[in-house]
Amino acid sequence: MKRNSNRVETSSFADGERQVAEGRELLTEERAQTLFTTEAFIFKAWFPSITPSLTVLHVEHMRGRHAERDVADATPATGEIRVVERLLRMGRDNFLGVIRHELGHLCDEQIEEPEAEMRADLIALFVTLKPIRYDRIELQTVGDGEWPRPRDLHR
Repeated sequence: MKRNSNRVETSSFADGERQVAEGRELLTEERAQTLFTTEAFIFKAWFPSITPSLTVLHVEHMRGRHAERDVADATPATGEIRVVERLLRMGRDNFLGVIRHELGHLCDEQIEEPEAEMRADLIALFVTLKPIRYDRIELQTVGDGEWPRPRDLHR
């Protein structure tokens, strides 16, 4: 920030504010954990048996897969949700969309049954009253995108 006599230039701050408003805020691991804790608390109010935890993996893709949208997974038996660090760089809206979807999996008592992916989105909608949408790369988001889950994605 530069100071010219009585005038303060805030162009970088304004850009940061715009990113936050547009849901593209880049997340630190600490901020991601805070957002996750808030979301987990909300889901746990409806599904008290879940014990969610978040692990940020310092890899670019899950399990060696290289799809652009391959950024997270959930293990219902342990409650662990793992995300790749790259998801934090995709912004707050994608992070929340993915986390809500994965929390939906933790709440799903029929996780092994068909339509588990769609049920995860519906559980998230039930808990938050906000739909999970899918952006241009078909990644979950709470921002602008397609709803419901695109038909060409695994159901």
